[in-house]
Amino acid sequence: VHQSLGTLFDEENAIFYMELLVIVTLENRDRVGLFLNDVINHMTSIILSNHLCRRLRERAVIALIQFAIRLLHKDQAKPFVIHGLQSLLLISSSMLTSYRTLQRQISQGLVELIHSLSSSLHTSTDWLTVFSLLELSATTTSSHSHLNTTPKPTGRGVTEMGVATEVDDDSTDTGKEPTDIHQSLPNTNVNDTSLSLQEIPVQKPAAVGLNRFDLLIEDNLPSQDPESFFNVCEALSYLVRDEQSITRENFTACLKTLRLFTEVTSTRQALKHDKKLARHSHSSSSMDKQQQHSYATTALQLLDLLDTLYLRAGIVFQGVQSTDSKEEGVSVMWHMCWCPLLEGIARMCCDPRRSVRQTAIAYLQRALLAHTLHSLTEHDWEACFLEVFFPMLSRLMEEEEGKPDVEEARMRACNLLCKVFLQRLPNLSRLSTFIDLWVGILDTMDKYMHIEGSELLPEAIPESLKNMLLVMVTQGVLYVGTAPPAQEEELT
Repeated sequence: VHQSLGTLFDEENAIFYMELLVIVTLENRDRVGLFLNDVINHMTSIILSNHLCRRLRERAVIALIQFAIRLLHKDQAKPFVIHGLQSLLLISSSMLTSYRTLQRQISQGLVELIHSLSSSLHTSTDWLTVFSLLELSATTTSSHSHLNTTPKPTGRGVTEMGVATEVDDDSTDTGKEPTDIHQSLPNTNVNDTSLSLQEIPVQKPAAVGLNRFDLLIEDNLPSQDPESFFNVCEALSYLVRDEQSITRENFTACLKTLRLFTEVTSTRQALKHDKKLARHSHSSSSMDKQQQHSYATTALQLLDLLDTLYLRAGIVFQGVQSTDSKEEGVSVMWHMCWCPLLEGIARMCCDPRRSVRQTAIAYLQRALLAHTLHSLTEHDWEACFLEVFFPMLSRLMEEEEGKPDVEEARMRACNLLCKVFLQRLPNLSRLSTFIDLWVGILDTMDKYMHIEGSELLPEAIPESLKNMLLVMVTQGVLYVGTAPPAQEEELT
């Protein structure tokens, strides 16, 4: 428009008119359904345009979050508001990394939204959108969303949404920012002239774990902004501790987000951040502040949230157990709730910080030996060893040698494996693959016995194995004397 009229673009005027548009929209909330879609599409076009106006784009983001906070409770406005929030997921990771103010604005807005209007979110799509935004604002990435559209600028400086943009090099923005935020996103049909609600879908995660034999939920995390991360963790804590907020519609999405955040607390950047805080603490008051804003403290809080979800899973999915047969219901619970939660706790058992690692092992022991899991089938317990114990022990084996606390963690992990194996031996012995499981345990124990520099494990593991063999003989799983030798006895 400015090019055709021969005038210059004025960012200050554009911000003024945008603020005026926001005020008019909110003042007419009773009939906002008549025009809200057009307003949100306009804001979206500014956010996703090639125009390098940081402040204008930031104000557009704030406007979308303001609409959510003020209008989400209205049925006529809710679909458009959710659509506006989903459009924020199209912001590239590179933009958020280079523009931390925008990231913090999103995180602060989400905190306010969750504290005030979490009761207005009902469907799984609503919650998945919110959790995807929580991840995006905390980590500049999201493990939930798979967006398949983006506005593509045309040669005339008009986006596919039909909104004019200024794309020349004489932009008024002076900050260094990526000039193309669309490069990592797929292209759309150039004939489309509007952005409908269906064009920004958020796909449900099929399963929480990316790899059933790996405890990692995300192994390539970008650089983080500590302030945004701590803000979002506070909001997530509020949700998990509110008994009314966690439902069957959002349990899986919440769990996946929680596990992603635990990964963030153990990155190299997080460890470096905590060391820097420790060096700069000189008084008791500064120490208190440090403890509140350290990744180590946040890791312990997230660990407690995992335990809270674990204890509440049976209540949230109570209908699954009552509608399905008993055996099927338990299996569904294991794969949807308990196994991913145990994987998350087991991952924190491998944390490089002793306090987090020891606390996580205590949580894991309490969870595995609890009455909650007494009805699991033998196949579920086999999955527990394959997906929880073996990956955890493998990661602990990779930890740096020569640290007494690391060897202590290895010892406790091995003892826990033995306890769970003996407690669930009647179930496990019915498996057709029991011999393979037993050989896997023996192989793991053998590797731990021969860890270089270990002093405790070579002595403790043979005693544990001796106890396991004694119990197996007592329960008739292994035979001694004149009885016909079983295959597992020969392998042992």
